[in-house]
Amino acid sequence: MHYKSILILCVNFVLISCGCKIDGIEPVKPIRSSDKLMDCTALSNEIKLAQYHLQSAAIKKDYAASYAKTPRCLVDSLLKIEMAEVAAKERMGYLNVLKQNKGCGN
Repeated sequence: MHYKSILILCVNFVLISCGCKIDGIEPVKPIRSSDKLMDCTALSNEIKLAQYHLQSAAIKKDYAASYAKTPRCLVDSLLKIEMAEVAAKERMGYLNVLKQNKGCGN
């Protein structure tokens, strides 16, 4: 019975003590102060960039384990990737609304 307590303590220590520094997964800002000043071409380019960030997050989700060194870091990686996906979708939606309000074509 004593060895189970030690094992549980060790597992908890490993899971809790992980300092997860996750490089390469950065969410974009959905709304920037300079967005309203952009012309139609710049808005289109920013929409394409947001699409790139969305696709990049989807690819990173497939390889999330490579960003993690421990199980806790895997969870942190997946959460950060999810946040990056949501931010990219919000940015695309916001930029599309701005583009429609400015009367830009497709």
